[in-house]
Amino acid sequence: GLVLALLWYDVHRREQERERQESGHDRYVAERHLAERHLAERPVAGIEEDQDSSPIATSPPRERGPEPILPRANRDTPSDPTAKFDNGQKAFWGDGVPQSDAEALRWFRAAAEQGHAEARNYLGAMYADGRGVPRNYEEAANWYRQAADQGFALAQFNLGFLYQNGWGVNKDEAEAVRWYHKAAAQGLSNAENGLGYMYENGIGVATNLEEAVRWYRKAADQGYVTAQYNLGVLYYNGRGVEKNDAEAARWYRKAADQGHASAQDNLGGLYEQGLGVVQNHAEAVRWYRKAAELNYSVAQHNLGVMYQNGQGVPQDYAEAARWYRKAAELEHAGAQNNLGTLYELGKGVPQDLNEAKLWYQKAADQGDESARQNLQRLG
Repeated sequence: GLVLALLWYDVHRREQERERQESGHDRYVAERHLAERHLAERPVAGIEEDQDSSPIATSPPRERGPEPILPRANRDTPSDPTAKFDNGQKAFWGDGVPQSDAEALRWFRAAAEQGHAEARNYLGAMYADGRGVPRNYEEAANWYRQAADQGFALAQFNLGFLYQNGWGVNKDEAEAVRWYHKAAAQGLSNAENGLGYMYENGIGVATNLEEAVRWYRKAADQGYVTAQYNLGVLYYNGRGVEKNDAEAARWYRKAADQGHASAQDNLGGLYEQGLGVVQNHAEAVRWYRKAAELNYSVAQHNLGVMYQNGQGVPQDYAEAARWYRKAAELEHAGAQNNLGTLYELGKGVPQDLNEAKLWYQKAADQGDESARQNLQRLG
């Protein structure tokens, strides 16, 4: 199954990275490759599950008012664990001081050893991600557990994440669900989304799509982008709810407006096909382009299709080839096949049968049936 976790540090910066991250888990992407020999393939919206893949959840820095000026000795060596934790946060985020993982680690450890729950979670996060120390999941689990036992929701979620993946602990998906429940009961949105995923896929718990919808909705209603996307996928596919393309579009839009590339791509697909929204090819292109510019290969492929077929934009084979190439270089089989087609026909690129065969072969090696037939035909 896919992994899930809260994006951390700068959410907007890491949102784009998430689409490229892998943690040894397959992403489920269903696309239709039913094109005629020389026609661009038609994209299909909404058949992808997405989960966050960063194994760490931390809190963002708090807004701070003016701080009193203290004697230097007190500022450098506070005895209060909260003050130590605050110093750790400042160093971790570079908030008013130079960013320093080593300094953050020092202050977090000092606060954690005095029982500060959030400092323990941060310390676990730094061990899990190898920031300021070599990566050590066993040590991460140790600190997460101490904070989780104090009832700190983010640490409960993080500990569950380690159990789900068997990092630093014996893999135990039921134990992961137990910790996710504890965090979700406190309203932690990424734990709610995590529970939705576990119930949807029967991981550590019996599959229950209605329960998956319930937890996704809780997180989505809090604005949690991945849950908004996941809820849209369930509405599109009619899993756990009655199929409703308009509801799918509504949740995709919420996630898309937060910069979620898969949601942008799927919303484009709904506009292209007129599902749940009024058909509008120009609007489809707009959403495909947003996702494509986030380096999302499915959307790059779909944008190439629109340029090749002249839908929502003037027909432009060179631009189609440009977007196919971007997706093809990210191993998108449909784009590799379509790029091969353009080379075979000499549309948008110089005609080159050897180059066509090269791209057909790449796609065929991934199991693309259209590419296999094209390769067989060229001999």
